[in-house]
Amino acid sequence: AGMVCGLQKYAGQAVRQRASSPKLQVFNTALMGSLAVADGFGLHQMRNQPDQWGRLVESAVGAELLARHVDHSSLNPRVQYWREGGHEVDFVLADRANLFGIEVKSGAHPASASGFNAFHRQFPSVRPLIVGTGGIALEEWFLSP
Repeated sequence: AGMVCGLQKYAGQAVRQRASSPKLQVFNTALMGSLAVADGFGLHQMRNQPDQWGRLVESAVGAELLARHVDHSSLNPRVQYWREGGHEVDFVLADRANLFGIEVKSGAHPASASGFNAFHRQFPSVRPLIVGTGGIALEEWFLSP
């Protein structure tokens, strides 16, 4: 129905990317918000549940990335994710000659950068970007072109 897509794992090699399980990403967070409301969560309750709030914020950033970086002729996203063992980078965007690793942080305190560090060891040309706590403010990021 075009409401959710599967993001492929970034591996640097197409063969390894296709062998990985996709990460599901909504195109619009209204779907997630409606499920939260159906479960009795309003905005205030969501903000007081760090896990729930974190998933919603990460999905909102992912939805915005999809809106900005989808091949509209095939609806294939150019946005990916990366995970190795216990290390993860929320979103990876290979845009022309640049490789961006995007980590979304929604908590009160900046979290560990171990995922970035592991990703950087494997892909030294990555440009890290933190959206949210400890990086670019969410409001600023959503309003930037």
